[in-house]
Amino acid sequence: METVIDFLHQIKDFLNPKFLIDFLLNLLGNYVYLGLWFVIFAETGLAVGFFLPGDSLLVVSGLFAAAGKLNITLVLLAFFLGSIIGDNTGYWIGRGMGKTLFNRESSWVFKPSRVEKAKHFFEKYGVKTVVLARFVPIVRTFAPLVVGAAEMPYSKFLLFRCL
Repeated sequence: METVIDFLHQIKDFLNPKFLIDFLLNLLGNYVYLGLWFVIFAETGLAVGFFLPGDSLLVVSGLFAAAGKLNITLVLLAFFLGSIIGDNTGYWIGRGMGKTLFNRESSWVFKPSRVEKAKHFFEKYGVKTVVLARFVPIVRTFAPLVVGAAEMPYSKFLLFRCL
């Protein structure tokens, strides 16, 4: 039982953004920027990244940059590229696999009726949703996937996602 509690404490520490950046700095050195990029990429582009501390990581990274531990230019570049590449990856995953995922009748989350509702929702509120989803943590993770599956034109998605 004690081992389980120690393991849970280690997971809790790993999800702490300050611990995460310190850990990455000690482990990776200058490759920490790649780690920051990956966290933002996974949070915005991979449907499994919704639990990652992206918002907190932005704040803590800024504080580390202000303290001189990180280069602010590289931090901004890592976050910018992570979010843009992640969004596009999520969109194309949704576009390519969306119909397959949503056509599985037995699936609890992905159902054809839900993709139709999403399609109508994005036809009515698509632009607002794409822009505002950037600021809502869990929605930010799934919006590109759903927008791709709902077949919003890529040019429209790209234009309003980059605002």
